[in-house]
Amino acid sequence: MAKSRPKAKAKSRARPTAAADTRQPVERLIEALYSLVGERGWRDLPLRDVAEKAAVPLAEAIRIAPTKIAIVALDLGQQADAVGERAAPDGKLPTRDRVFDAAMDIFDTLGPWRENMAPTIRALAHEPLALLELHPAIR
Repeated sequence: MAKSRPKAKAKSRARPTAAADTRQPVERLIEALYSLVGERGWRDLPLRDVAEKAAVPLAEAIRIAPTKIAIVALDLGQQADAVGERAAPDGKLPTRDRVFDAAMDIFDTLGPWRENMAPTIRALAHEPLALLELHPAIR
């Protein structure tokens, strides 16, 4: 009679629930968007899936950002604010150097989503009307 081996317990990879996630819904939506864009691409990604992955009710997600490009706009706005807060006016540096430092800071701020921004930018090249949503005068 052969001895049966005990079954190994499956490791749980459960995501934290919305109650356990202390980040703001906007942060969760941004992270979910870039994560899903990296997995599935931009075009076939509905806002519903982004909201679900972010553990944000769809109605709230639509209130915060009614489109995927609106989530990108929120992210870019947050990044610009963060870079602006860190940029200290230094009269000793030439303007060119200060602009370069700010550009590098923005690039660093993209952090883990740098790779997933490329498919987003490529997809937006084919959606010129969506790009208008990024313009501050339109919002």
